[in-house]
Amino acid sequence: LHTAYRRQRQMCIRDSIPSVFEMKLFSLTPNLVQIYSNNFNMSRPILRLLTCLINGSWESEPPSLLTHLGRHHTDMLLSSMSTDLSNYLVSYDVKIALYDFFASTMQKNQEGLSIRFITGKDIKEWILEDKLKNTSTKLLKPTAEQKSTEINRFSLLKILKQNISLISYYPNSVNLHLVDAIALAFNSWTTAKEEDNDQEFIEKLVNQMLNFPVLPDSSPNYDDNIDVYKYIDYCYELNLISKIAEILSFYLFVSQNKKCTEKIYNVLRSKEFVESLTAKFRIFGYNHSLHRNLETKFNERFESLSLSNFKRAPYFRKNRYGTNATYRLPLMDTLFESCMDDWQL
Repeated sequence: LHTAYRRQRQMCIRDSIPSVFEMKLFSLTPNLVQIYSNNFNMSRPILRLLTCLINGSWESEPPSLLTHLGRHHTDMLLSSMSTDLSNYLVSYDVKIALYDFFASTMQKNQEGLSIRFITGKDIKEWILEDKLKNTSTKLLKPTAEQKSTEINRFSLLKILKQNISLISYYPNSVNLHLVDAIALAFNSWTTAKEEDNDQEFIEKLVNQMLNFPVLPDSSPNYDDNIDVYKYIDYCYELNLISKIAEILSFYLFVSQNKKCTEKIYNVLRSKEFVESLTAKFRIFGYNHSLHRNLETKFNERFESLSLSNFKRAPYFRKNRYGTNATYRLPLMDTLFESCMDDWQL
């Protein structure tokens, strides 16, 4: 698993076309799901490997994970994920792996599995129900098989929306992955057709959006001596607010729930909210030439190397901030400090 995971990371970094090895991994996904469902300790590495497989840069249409899994193992995957997402004792690392896998499924053209994650329904069943909504046959009683299927449904999106009520208990480094997954789901036409009672969900998001963070030093100006870790927390909070605003905008576009949409409109139209926007969205301390100058200085010192060689794989550092979030600084220190007295960019 670790060998496959590392190889997949390199593929993501280089944006390479997946090979026969990746196709073989797709054929083995039922085995991976079987291990995940039976061994909790393997859940994080398996979810991260599945995420990387989905994120591959395929020449044409990516392989369908739903097709490779089949109905039995898809049900097994949904059952295991719904259990883990509902378990408050699951570690933060596992939660992030779950949220990222869900998000990648929404984003990377895995339509069949996306429908299963959002609705809990089989894609054929979902299409049939959609066709029957405006016909008289919707009055027909469900068969025993349909009732059985109803019992076995797992809407992961519904569980994610329930998890919103817990964001005050989790660090923003975890919450950001949660709201990103929900935002990507709300950007799907499948979600637009799934009406639900979202009043508690929307109220929590609106309250969180109004709780806008301030700079750690409580001043409107950028301070070079600001505590790095507090500033990183501030970045997480800002991105969390932006993702919540994105979810609310999608909700206004697709939802027919007037009580929920009216709650959002009331906030957006309020004089207090509008007047506060200027101060909240002021940009300061931004150095637009920072990365360009960094690359120039690096290339001057190491002509045979490229700074991009030390970048973190984007799919594995998504929604993360920190001194080691963009480049592998510890590795660079190990390589260059021993041979350069003035190693510092």
